[in-house]
Amino acid sequence: MLSSWTGLLSLLLLAATANLTAAAASSEALDPRLAKYHTLAAKNDGVLPLTSASYDELVSLNGPAGPGRNYSISVILTALNPKFGCAPCQAFDKEHREVAKQWWAKSRKAGGQAAQMKHIFGVLDFEKGQEIFKRMGLNTAPLGQLFLPASSNAVSYDFNRQGPSAEAFASFVAAQTGLPVTYSRPVDYSRVATTVTTLVTILIAAFIFWGTVKRFLLSRWLWALVSLAFILPMISGYMWNQIRHPPYMQVSRAGQPQYIAAGYSNQYGVETPIISLIYGILAFSTYTLTVTLPNLSHDKFRQRIGVYLWTIIVILMASVLVAIFSIKNPGYPFKLLF
Repeated sequence: MLSSWTGLLSLLLLAATANLTAAAASSEALDPRLAKYHTLAAKNDGVLPLTSASYDELVSLNGPAGPGRNYSISVILTALNPKFGCAPCQAFDKEHREVAKQWWAKSRKAGGQAAQMKHIFGVLDFEKGQEIFKRMGLNTAPLGQLFLPASSNAVSYDFNRQGPSAEAFASFVAAQTGLPVTYSRPVDYSRVATTVTTLVTILIAAFIFWGTVKRFLLSRWLWALVSLAFILPMISGYMWNQIRHPPYMQVSRAGQPQYIAAGYSNQYGVETPIISLIYGILAFSTYTLTVTLPNLSHDKFRQRIGVYLWTIIVILMASVLVAIFSIKNPGYPFKLLF
């Protein structure tokens, strides 16, 4: 019996020793010159706040980890101070921090500090990195850069094409580095509860007022509106937005908002509702001129006023559509009113 307890105690001591050895090896594997940056990142949920000096040091091939740089680093050059009014900077900062936070936690479990510092998530704010912004000639933000190990050339993250979501950025880093950088968005239980409550309320109301609901569901006007609500966005670039995830809009260097992107191969998210609205007004105007107004033959005055009014609306909306087409294709030589 004593020998059994002695054997069990020996196994426990051996396991504890192995764990301590692994932890020590993990800690020793982290280059001491990176320790200060690890400490800074640990205080900020895995995001390393940079300055012009630390940016140059970390991306350099002769930085704190010695010649060759054995880690990759992604840097978001941003302007978070509200006085700059950079809405995309504020929006992406939250997404970027979520990716870094999950990487920090998962890599810590997988391999400790050394695993965490295989990839560094850095943020260089304009107020602390004006020298870098000036050197690069940047006047817009945010800008995403990724430096692979032993490489001094940055790979740019295309916000217009890949989008500002945490999932997209995590996929970009993983594809470029080969590291298991992933992002799983936490379940929003309050939204789930709200959705379930709303559905249950609707079902109860439908059961109580089934006669009215049935007449409503069989209405041809309802299905006409549903069809239009589906058709208009689809012919106005909705699926392109879902695939490319473009910015909703942009601000020019002069500070003017831009709602229409030049070129056939690009567009902003706001273009879809704009074009849908124009198509909808044109369709309704055409229907009014061809179906509604001819039925007013008993009231010639109202019919005449209606023809004038809706014809003007058609011409105006068609002029706007042609003007937008000219922005998409600058070489287009024709226009209507403007």
